This record gives sequence, C-alpha cells and structure tokens, in this order.
Amino acid sequence: MTLLKLPITFLLILAAACSSAAESKQKLNVVVILADDLGWADLSCYGSTFHETPHLDELAREGMRFTQGYAAHSYCSPTRAALLTGRDPARLKITDYIPSNNKSGKYLPAQINKELPLAEVTLAEILRDAGYATWHVGKWHLGHGEKFLPEKQGFDINIAGNQSGMPASFFWPYGNDDPKRRKAYHNAPVPGLVEGGKKGEHLCDRITREAIGLIEKRDKSKPFFLYLPFYDVHTPIQAKPELIEKYKDKAEKMGLPTPDEAKRFREGKTAQGSGLRDHLVFQCNPTYAAMVETMDDNVGRIMTALDKLKLAENTLVIFTSDNGGLNQHNFGRTPVTSNAPLRAGKGWLYEGGVREPWIVRLPGVTKPGSVCDQPIIATDVSPTVLAACNLPAKPDLHLDGKNILPLLKGSPEPIHKSIQWHFPHYGNTGSGPCSSIRVGDWKLIEWYENDSVELFNLATDMGETTDLAAKHPDKTEELKKRLAVWREQVDANILRPKPTSPAPARPRPVSPPTIKPQGDFAATANVRVEKLVKDAGYRLHAAEGKSGFALKKLDRPLQGKATFKFHCSTAAGHEFPKRWVNGFLTISDGVDPSRHIHIGAFFGGQKKLTVIEGPLTPNTPHSQPMTKNLTPLAFTVHLDLAANEIVLEERGGARLSATLRRPIKQITHIGYSALDAVTEFSHWKAADSDSKTLSETNGDQTAFSESVWIGFPPGSDGRPARNAHYAFRHKLSLEDKPSTASVRVTADARYVLWVNGTYVGRGPARCYPWRQAYDEHDLAPFLHKGANWIAAQIHEFGYSNGQHIYSGKHGLIMEGDVKFASGSTQPLRTNEDWQARHADWQLAFPGYFSWGQTGFQEGYDARLEPVGWRVGAGEAGWRRAVKVAAPGEKPWKAFEPRGMKPMKETLVKPERIVWVARGANPPDALTSKNPWLIWKKSSFEPLAKTPRTDNKGWVTVSPEKDGFVALAFDYGWNHAAHPRIEVRDAKGGEILDNGCAYSLKGSDQHPSVWGVDAGPNSPGQFDRFIAGVGDSQWQSFILQGFRYQVVVVRADHPVTIRVEAIRAHHDVGSPLSFKCSDPALNQVWETTDRTLRAGMLDAFVDNNFREQQQWLHDGCVAALGAWATYGDTGLWKRGLLQWGQSSRLHSDGAFDSAAPRGWGKPKLECIPDYNCVWPVALAQYHDLTGDSELLREVLPDLRRLMRKSIEAGMTTEGLFLHPPGRAVFLDWVQRPWNKNPYNLTLNLVVLRAYRNAARVAEIAGDEELAEHCRMRDREVTAAVEARFWSDEHNGWRENIDPSDKIKADDRTRNWLRDPWHEITVNSIKRRDGDLTPTPCTRHGNALAVLLKLGTPRQQKAAAELVVRAFQPDDPNNNGMSPLWTDKIFGALFEAGLDKDAIRLIQNNYGHWVTKRGAMHWSEGFTASRQTHAHTCGSSVNWLLTSYVLGIRPGSAGFRDAIFDPRAGELTSAKGSVSTPLGLINVEWQRKGDVIEAMIETPTGVTLNAPSPNVRLNLKPSK
Repeated sequence: MTLLKLPITFLLILAAACSSAAESKQKLNVVVILADDLGWADLSCYGSTFHETPHLDELAREGMRFTQGYAAHSYCSPTRAALLTGRDPARLKITDYIPSNNKSGKYLPAQINKELPLAEVTLAEILRDAGYATWHVGKWHLGHGEKFLPEKQGFDINIAGNQSGMPASFFWPYGNDDPKRRKAYHNAPVPGLVEGGKKGEHLCDRITREAIGLIEKRDKSKPFFLYLPFYDVHTPIQAKPELIEKYKDKAEKMGLPTPDEAKRFREGKTAQGSGLRDHLVFQCNPTYAAMVETMDDNVGRIMTALDKLKLAENTLVIFTSDNGGLNQHNFGRTPVTSNAPLRAGKGWLYEGGVREPWIVRLPGVTKPGSVCDQPIIATDVSPTVLAACNLPAKPDLHLDGKNILPLLKGSPEPIHKSIQWHFPHYGNTGSGPCSSIRVGDWKLIEWYENDSVELFNLATDMGETTDLAAKHPDKTEELKKRLAVWREQVDANILRPKPTSPAPARPRPVSPPTIKPQGDFAATANVRVEKLVKDAGYRLHAAEGKSGFALKKLDRPLQGKATFKFHCSTAAGHEFPKRWVNGFLTISDGVDPSRHIHIGAFFGGQKKLTVIEGPLTPNTPHSQPMTKNLTPLAFTVHLDLAANEIVLEERGGARLSATLRRPIKQITHIGYSALDAVTEFSHWKAADSDSKTLSETNGDQTAFSESVWIGFPPGSDGRPARNAHYAFRHKLSLEDKPSTASVRVTADARYVLWVNGTYVGRGPARCYPWRQAYDEHDLAPFLHKGANWIAAQIHEFGYSNGQHIYSGKHGLIMEGDVKFASGSTQPLRTNEDWQARHADWQLAFPGYFSWGQTGFQEGYDARLEPVGWRVGAGEAGWRRAVKVAAPGEKPWKAFEPRGMKPMKETLVKPERIVWVARGANPPDALTSKNPWLIWKKSSFEPLAKTPRTDNKGWVTVSPEKDGFVALAFDYGWNHAAHPRIEVRDAKGGEILDNGCAYSLKGSDQHPSVWGVDAGPNSPGQFDRFIAGVGDSQWQSFILQGFRYQVVVVRADHPVTIRVEAIRAHHDVGSPLSFKCSDPALNQVWETTDRTLRAGMLDAFVDNNFREQQQWLHDGCVAALGAWATYGDTGLWKRGLLQWGQSSRLHSDGAFDSAAPRGWGKPKLECIPDYNCVWPVALAQYHDLTGDSELLREVLPDLRRLMRKSIEAGMTTEGLFLHPPGRAVFLDWVQRPWNKNPYNLTLNLVVLRAYRNAARVAEIAGDEELAEHCRMRDREVTAAVEARFWSDEHNGWRENIDPSDKIKADDRTRNWLRDPWHEITVNSIKRRDGDLTPTPCTRHGNALAVLLKLGTPRQQKAAAELVVRAFQPDDPNNNGMSPLWTDKIFGALFEAGLDKDAIRLIQNNYGHWVTKRGAMHWSEGFTASRQTHAHTCGSSVNWLLTSYVLGIRPGSAGFRDAIFDPRAGELTSAKGSVSTPLGLINVEWQRKGDVIEAMIETPTGVTLNAPSPNVRLNLKPSK
C-alpha cells in the first residue's frame, strides 16, 4: 500500500483519478465471454457431432482456436479470479469455489479467501483508469456481500452479478422459492433482472440483451470493456422446450440412447485411491445440448451487434470457459456431457477438468481460421488485453499470466515454461487434494493423501490413460521438484492436519543433499568435478536428470559490491538435445541449497540468461532470452548485495537484471553448478575497478558468425564509390511456408530491404562502425513455399557526415534462420552467391544537403530501374557479390543490437496546396545535376487559381513548353519524412524536382527551400525525379525534415501527380496527459509533443531539417521532455551509451559533442561544457528510471571523462580553465563573446558535472572516483563562493581574472591567448529600471541557485537577478536559447519564485504558441529563429510535470515520490507522470493558499508531500 510521510491529514477515497492520457478514437474495445462448466469437446469446432455451435464455429473461423487452452482451475471461482487479476488461484488463496464445501478426509482442507480481496487490482480497474467504460454482465461468484461485488472491483456497471454460483432457474424471474434448495442465496432472483423481464425468457438471452443495450447506448468517446460471464451451461440443466425437442429428435436419428439409458463407465482406482464417479462416454443429453445452442446463439447476437455498430473490426473478442464439463453424476443428477477423449471433468485436475475451448478474434492480428497448439491459461487474459490495447504491461500485478499476442500473431514458440494447478481440497465431484504441473508434453499429478503421483505424456496420451511414473522416475522426480518450488514461490495454501492425524504428506521439504569433498571443492554426490589443466578450469559432470553443485569456501567473505567474470561451454559429445546445455556460477553464504544463487544460462526449449534462487531448476522468475547459442558462453556478473541486485551480461549483448527475493549479506562460498549436463568452466575471476566492462569491449562478435559482408566491386564499372547506390538480391527456395524467419541485418551506410517485392524495413540506426548496429526482422509473413527473392538497396555516402562515420567501405550483411512447423530450419546468410549491381537508376548528384550534414541531393531516373528486379527479373548488369569483410574484421569490428524499436513509419498526405506558380526553365534546367541551383535561378509567376486534388490526392498540371509549374504542398507542421511523388500515365522523361521547405517567405509566400549558393556543388534541399513510361514513383532514400513539399514539374504536356510522404519518428505512442487552468500552457504541452515527434528519430536530433545530429547538450535536455511527455527513455539511454562510446576516439577521454559524428569544425568536435552535461544527464536518468545497470556499464567512460578530460582544465586555484583547441559553447543566442579566462557559467557547469559524477560513481561502485569528484566539488565550490560574488551588483559576476601565478604557469599561460577561448554570455540589467548592463549573467546566477551556492541571502538575490534579466519582457529576444530552459526556469522554481517562473514561461513559450502560431519549438526565442523544430525546447514539459503537476522523484525510480506543486497564479492542473512502477495520476486545485489534490500512485511508490499547504486525497495503490 502507499505510505504517506505527511504533516497533514488525508482522506482515503475510491473516486477515480484523472485519466492518464487522451484516448485515441480507435482505441481497441474488449469483449471477454466466459462460459460456465463448458467442456473442451462441447463445441462443433472442437469435435462435437451432437452439439451445434455455428456462431462459435464462425468465431473460430474468423480468429484463432487454441487446442490446448486451459482454465486456471477445475472450479469456477478460482478461474474467474485468475482471469481478472493475472494471478494464479494458489497465489490468491482461492483454490476452491466460493464459499467451498469444507469437506474433509484424512486432512482438513486448506483455508481459502472467500472473496476476491479488494486489494487485488482487476483488469477492469486498469482499463477503467485508462479511460474505458467497464461493464460486468452475468455471473460473478467472487464474494459475499455488497462490498465485494463487481462495482467494487473496477466495473462501472454490474448486471446479474452477485455471490451466487448458479441461478435458481434459467427462466424469468430466475428465482426459486423451493425450500429444498441447498443454499439460501440460490433462492433469490438474479439481481438486476427482475424488472423488464418477460415470461419464458431464458437467462442467457436476457443477459445478452442487457449487454447489447450497453453497447448501443455507450459513450462513443470512450472504448469499452464488456466482461460477459454466462451462467450457462451450469446446473440447473434447463433449456428452451423447442430446442430440447430438436435434440431429442437428433439423438433418435443418430441412434443415441437417453442419458439415463446410456452406458456409464466407472473407472478403476486412481492414484489417489478412489474411483471416478459414473460418467458419460459420449454426448447425448438433449437438454444440455439445447443450453449449449442457446449460449452459442447469444455469442452470435453479440457479434452481430458489433458488426451492425461497425465495432467488430476494432474489438478484441475472447471466448473460453471456467472449468471442464460436468461429465459425472453430481448429487444424484444425470451426467450432462462427455469430455472424451479427455479424462474426467469438472473438479478434477485431469485434462477433462481443466482443458477448455479457447477462441480469440483480434482483427489485423489473428489470421482467420488459424489454430494454435501451444498451451495457454486463463491468467493470460489480463496481460494479453493490456498488450492488445497498447497499454503498459503490469508485470508486478500479473505475476503468473503471459501476453499471448506473439501466439496470436503466429509465433510457434511456447510462452509458458510450465503450467500448474493446485487443489488442496476434497471436491464435490469426487477428486481428492492434489496439485499438478505441465512442462512441455509431460504432466504430473501429485496426490496428497497417499503421497502418490501420476505421470502422463500428453503428446501421445491426451486421455491420460497410461501412468508413466514408474517408467520415467527421473522425469517424475524433476517435475515433483519443480512443483514443490512453484508452491513455495506462490506461497500456496496447504492442507491442515486433523487433531488425530499426522501432518499432510505434501508439500514435504526437500532432503538436504549429501555433500562430500572433491579436491578444492565441497560437491554433491551426484556431480563429479574434474580439473582442466589445459584451460585452467574445471569440468562439472552432473548425473543425467540430476542437478548438482561444487563450492569452495572463500578466505574471507565478500560484501557490498563485486564483479565476476567466467565462461562456460558444454563438453564435446554432451550437447543439447542429448543433455541440457547450461552452466552457472553459484554463490552463497553457506552450503545450504536453499541459500544458493545460480547465475548463468539455461538452454532447453529456449535460450535464456537465468538467475535462480534456491535449488537449481529451470523454473525461475528471473530470465532473459538470448539471441544465439554462443560457444563458449562468456559472462560478467555485477553484484550489489546491499541493493539485492544482480546484473548478468553475456557477450552476445543479452542482459538480465534481477532483484533477489531473499537478501544475502555476504558471500562465503563460490563455485559452479549444472543440471543434467557436462559443463566446462573457466576459473571465475573477480574484476577489479579498472577492468573493462561491456561498454569498452568490442560488443557482440557472434551476431553474424556464419555470414560475410558483401558488396559491389568499387570502381569496377567506372563509377565512383562516393554517393553510390548498390542493389543486392538472393533467391531463397523453401520447402514450405515458414513459421518464423528471424534475420539480423545491417549495412554501411544505409539499407532498404524487400522480400518478394514487399517493403520490410530500413536501417541501421546511427552508430560507430566498430559498434555496428543491426536490426532484426521476421521475414516469415513475406515468404511462401517455393522460390522467394530477398532484395536490398544500400547507399554509401563515401564521406562522414552528421549521422555517419565513413569507414572506407560499403557493405551489406544478413544472417538468420528460416524455421518450419516440422522443426527443420534453413539458413539465410549473405555470401558470394548473392547477386549485386550498381543501382544506376539512382543518379550520383554531387550537390549536398545542408553542407553534407545529412547527405546528397538525390536523383532518380525511373526509366533506368529494371522492372521487377526485386523479384528476380532480368539478368543484365548483375554479377556475383564480392566479399568485403568477415565479421569482426575492420572496419566493422563488432556489432550491437539496435536496442530500441524501429522507427514508426506512417503514410501522410498534405493538407492542402498553398502556392502554385509557373515560369520558364533556365537554360540548364533539364541537364543540371543540382536542382537547387535551378530553383535558385528561376523566376516565378504565382498563379491566382490553385489546382485542386481529387479525392485520391491526384492533381494535373500543364506546364508550357520549356517551362515549369511549381506547387507547394502543406503538411501542417514540420515533420521528418521520406517525400514521395507518383506520376500517372506519363510519356516518360518528365522531370519533377522535389524541394523540402520549412517556411514560406517573400511577398508571394513562396517556399523557403534552404540552400547556400557556393558553386556547382552547393548544399541545397532539392532532389530530381525523372518519370518512366506509364506509372512510376519516387521516394527519397534520405529522411528529410520539412513542412512544405515543393514539386516543380518540367514538361511540355499535362502531367498528373500525387504527392505524399512517409513520416518517420521514434515510436513513442500517445502522449501522457497534462491540463492546467492556463490554456497557453496546455498548448505548450501539445507543441512539445509535435516538436518531439519531429525530432525523435533514431536519436534526439537538434533539428530534422538542417543536420539531424545527436548533439550532446541538446539530446540530454530533449530527453527530459520525452520522459515527461511520453514516459519514454529509449533514445536517452542509447544516446548516453553512444556519447560514452565516443570517448575512445580521443586520447584525453573527451566526448564527441555530437555522436556518432564525422562532420564538423575541429574546434567544435569536443565541446567541454557539453561534455559536462553528460554526468548530469546520467544522474537525472537514474533518478527517473532507477536503472543502475547503465551507470555501471558507462563507468569506464565516466572515469576517463572526469579523471582525464575535465581534470586537465583544473588549475591550482580550484577553478576550471579549459585547455586550448576546443570551443566553449554554453549558449549560442547572446553576442558578443566574452573572452575573460575565469568564467562563472563554465565553472558552474564543471561543478555540476563533478557533483553529479560523484553520485553516479558511488551508485556504480567506484568509490575512488566518487571521492575524487567530491573533493573537486568542495574545491570549486569554495573558490567560486570566495571569488565570484559581487556585493556591488548583489549577484555572482560572470568573469574574474586568474592570479599572476596562473598567468605565468607554463601549462596555462598559452591557454589565455587561445583564439577559441570564447564564452557566450548574456548580461543582466541593474535594478530600478536602470538598463546599464552588469557583469552578471542569468546563466551563471541560475546555476548558482541550482547548486545552492552562497548564503540564503545570496541565493535569493541571485534568483531575483535571473528574473530581472528578462526585463523588459521581450519574447522576440529573451537572451537565452531553449537549451537552457530546464536550468534557468528550473532555478526559479527551486528558489520558490514559481509565480515568476510560470509567468516567464507564459511570456516566452506561451507567446510563441498563442501569438505567433508556433507549431514546434525552434532553436531560439527570436523572430529570425522560428524555423525548424528543435527538440531541445521540449524540456519545458519536464518543468510542467515536475513543478506544475508537482511530481518529482524522491529516490531513484520513484520508490519515493515528492508531491510539491509550484502553482504560481494557476488554479488547477491535472495529468499523468510516468514511473518504472506505473503512472502517477494527479489532479489538484488551488483554493486560496491551499492545494487540494487527488493522487493515484502505483504499488511500490511512497508519496511525500512536504508542503503544509497541501491537502491530499489518496486513491488506494495499484
């Protein structure tokens, strides 16, 4: 629960918190239909020949049918609770139907929860809080009394749900006054259905009528969740008379006896010692069949209603049942159905009691008519619904359920390692207490009364007729152990001993293993330790089917933090599948196996990194898939015993972070363990503080171990390699349509990939060539049986630019495996069998975009591109590809996965044509290779009449001979996209020049297509498309930034074109919500959203138009905005890693100011003040995410930066004077430059770096670096406080002179004459309206406030000085760039000047959206700079989240959160804040000086409100 440490009172309320985010109109609706007591074989589509279920059969044809879908239990209440919570009934302590029959036998039954606890968070609560309407219509059966009804568990509306497990009657009014009824609550009518009923109406019909009414009368602005748990086909078995007669006739025609006449089968003794009751061996009950048909009809009514309301294609429908069919007599009743070929039925853990019909229809995801044979279970419903609805997963809630979307999409891989059931009771259908586990095809049932087991192989014996326990004792023992571990993990309730009987036989403790000395080790008897002389390691022989360990005691215990390295491999001749492939480093504080921690890898059906606590078993909550089976497996283990954290890294790039369930204070023993394997280990090695981590290694050397880099022989056809395009293709013949075809692919520099002519994707993400990024694609949806063609086109820049470092070579590499349902695989590798050619349809124009920062102007001649080359057509021009390099060879020494989702690509259409003109072609217009220069030289005659596009976007223009028509298409706002032009019915040879513009200019408002006239290779934003005969299309290869797309049509006849674009950006989903009482600030939030979508590409780019570079300072402040706006930290983390990687380029440990970066002025290559932002960003990232793993990974980069690069500028006076040769940037807005050597702003930037680096180093475990940074923090703080304060100006002055000693010092005296030693400043005006500049700046004084320098009086004066710097208010030139928004406005909030902070944000940001119509943030608040989108301005949303909403982290990852709103003159605010634990939803109102707030926090977050002026209403935790 959420704890408050507040000096105030608060009221616990149940009202809903504010909505988390604005909902999409296309938000997925959800319908979950749960039948009652329906058996697996009761539907036609599951094999019934007697029952008729055409509507459910149709649902199966439209969706996916699961053959091995399970209920979470063999009784109704447990499954219902599990479905709604994603938790196993054993974990919920609901292991019998509520209220349980309390029968006893040898033991007393386990105690259960007799209601679903209100503390449990249901699927309805999650969806309701996400903006859904939530309705429960039907059976509830999860608690007695009003306080446990659906209305208390997240449902807006409850119809027909109460504590009852069955109706008294299935016909209106659904009650029964019969005094013989067994329980009083069965006598009452079904709630909510007495009114509005009619005689003879069947309960299923009525419930469906109510549900359809809710759908029809719904609030159309909200999506809905309909939970429709039918009472059918539970007892009493009652059906419509006409349908009963129908099935009597059918039974007679089929020659079936009546159920009472039918031969019943009494099975012999079960393993528990009792027999199954009489049950039917085939289906022949007409009344039951009629009930099944009525239920089926009502499923059809629901689907018809969805179709009629045009909702079916946007609705997820799930159908299943709560337990198996009632195939046995029950309290003297006639058996109603047969579950054959499955054994038993309701109440039993045999398949007939738990295997259910499972049908899922998710349009656009499930392939119609598909069938899945993988096991799933009712606990999977909640996580799957969240995933389908694009809502955040809740792994902390859904501990047992799995997201089955991969299966719905066709994946053949299992999602459950094991499935368990637990029934510590005596059932009313005859079953005794037992538990069961299924692992793969093996299923074990453990009976508690006589400590016996049964083992079945469901692949060959789905009817569970043959007990294999005696034949396979090892498998039996393995499953028993796994079942025992699972019971412990979920804290399962168990049988209770009677006063006169012994304790239950199960679960019994595992006997401690026998441990004997073996050389240096103490080892279990079932392992043999063999010393390897050659490799200085050990071989561990674990007996077949057994696990074992070998430990040695350390000379002294290890405590705190430690890092180990080791590698292991399976001994030759013992590889999987003959034996398990696994190896673990085992640590412990003793030899007791329950205290062991096993750290390593487990290869069975899956490849996974694993951390196992307690006995060695593959069933563990701590696992992470690996991409490849590497030999040997090389691991790095980071331990933080104080934090109970383990981080396991393997050289292939996989990484697992685990929080231990049980704390371990010290390590006294260390060694190895294995399960059913012969594993060879290296000596474990403790890594010291200077050892390299993965961030310093060459990354993954194995992602492409069996393929080669291929290319086209450069210069072999006389064409230059610079600005060259190459095409590759390969024929792939397949024996069948594959189930999966996962491939890894990358290229230098950029690629586009097609399969059978269909676009698959593009890449790679920007990277350094020695850490070449690769993408992963599943090609299976594009492949078919027979011949297939894989095709790719790559572009080689031939030089370094703002996103790419030229490696000297071009190349393509791909590797993966095509897998078939049969289990066979077929490799897919790039090699010299591929075909290659020069893509000469891409014209090699010499002109650059933006001085080459983004690439070249593009030329494309559709007449030259061979038709059908992507599907194997034509042989001319093709030759065998050449091997460029092997994996691991220079320049691509290693690989790393992309590490984030591919960019989201969306087809967008322009909103309108805003400008059209005609003109005469300049003399070289048709032959020039620089279309921008032609644009520059052209004269335009604007046309009064603008042509209109038709309803499909086509427009026809008619240029005059030797002339052109130019059109400007407006997309509404600046975005990053691939512009596209289509031409219809062309003669061939028409020229269409495409320009990208971010604004309009001039009196005729013609597009401002950027460029600089610098000769024939002038940088300009224009491409050329030459049309082919008939229909042809061009789409830019390079991603471009623009709002206006200009198309210049050069022809002597009418030309019909269509203009579109493929917008691309980092996939962030919908923005979080923010609303306050000031409309301007609300628009600021929305403008930030647009800005980020325009500039979040494969990195945070300063702008998408001019250079698309990942500048360090820009990216770090943009990351704050992205976290506040979306809760996204993916690009932030990748950027922090890449800036760190850049340090190896510089001997002094400095970072690239933009990474990866191959272009720019040398003096701007490493900007010292930008470098100082990186440690600050690391600390901020950790505060918001709690991700200490990243800090450990980049620790060597931090060490180099602080101990070498920054340290080099420190003088003996405790101040920073940066060495010559590199520019100091600080802020680019204000001029002139200030060249005085000791600069306040620069020194405070350095001080802030030292202060945050100390925090980061401490968290990462480097106390030496932390103490060094703390020492420098003290020195710089003392020097600044002693020398920079000015009593005259009542502020911190910007510059002071160094001492004579520094001026004379051989090391520093030349620095003072360095021409690049320039500091950007912004002087502050004096008080009382005096506009005479002072020697103080807002930047330096704002940092002094943030760093809390000086006395409280000095801090107050510095903050007031920052406010005065904005006077007089001038939003057209406020003397700062958005790069400093977080620091300058943040300082005012921290100083308590929230009124001034909000006013100034309104005057600056607010002014540009309300008065100037800004659609995005530019690089400066000046009229001349309102051009293209700059992501650095987005940090304003971080201020709105942190100070206006008032939520800030009190500890890393928001384990503690601070609610401290700084309201200013605002009267209200509401919104959502993302944390690793879930959303914090906030809504507050200001009444006088008091803030009244309602806040909802996720489970695990402790909220602290330090202000006495806050009155807080807190919603219960989730």
